[in-house]
Amino acid sequence: MNEMKYNNFESQAQDKKALIDQLFNEECDKIRDRVLRVSDAFYYDLQSSIPLWIKDAQCSTKISNIFKAKSQATDFTSQLVRKCSDKIKCKTEEWVKNRFVPMLMTEINTLAQTMNSKTKTYEQELANLRVSLHIDQQGIVKNATPSSTNRALSAGASILVGDLGGAIMGSAGGFDATLKTIGCEVCAGVILGVISLFTPVGLTAMVIGVVLSALVGSKWSLSTMEDKIRMKVSEKMVDSIKSVTSKDTFNNMIINNVNKSLKELRNNIDAHWSDLLCA
Repeated sequence: MNEMKYNNFESQAQDKKALIDQLFNEECDKIRDRVLRVSDAFYYDLQSSIPLWIKDAQCSTKISNIFKAKSQATDFTSQLVRKCSDKIKCKTEEWVKNRFVPMLMTEINTLAQTMNSKTKTYEQELANLRVSLHIDQQGIVKNATPSSTNRALSAGASILVGDLGGAIMGSAGGFDATLKTIGCEVCAGVILGVISLFTPVGLTAMVIGVVLSALVGSKWSLSTMEDKIRMKVSEKMVDSIKSVTSKDTFNNMIINNVNKSLKELRNNIDAHWSDLLCA
């Protein structure tokens, strides 16, 4: 056997794998950028909606008795926070299901097709190279030694036989099933993450504490108390979302879910090439 021929072919195959890796990473960066733009729009829309939700919230408790103002203000505040939290949950579920997940699944599908198309081109280039080098695939396999070089050559001689899309994600049905599973996991993860971030445990008690502190020594009258409480609740909840920490946490959560979704495709691509180049 001509070892130089086989080494040349293996080197070319590894170069193609490097190009696949580069393309995948570049496309993933673009996906992250696009997703962050969409999530930013949702984030700021949510933040601007909170004052309107609190202003329009209908509460069963009314502040009507100066002697019960503290307890009524506590109940009133608690209802406002709960109703606003419910709105945040509904808004998040709507965005995740109708905007975020569909967009991410489309991006992943497009990426898979891009990888498939590009790899088919590399497949043909490697097939042409194999012919030009007169590589005897059966001979290589038959005469392969336990050495890592010959094992790689044996695999390399038959590199990229078949459809990469199928190799990466399975059959068309398997691909759809994988996307559906990813979508469900991302949907659940983002919804829980946003709710826990924007309506954390202890939020109601914290807002009530702020409102009651403002009431102490204030000159709020019964006629204006409800409006002032609405304003104070709105300020506190919006301030929480506007914080740099909340925004960073939100962005990290979104990117982590994007990376988690892309990992399945990344793992299958790596496994496919590993099987071919490192058999």
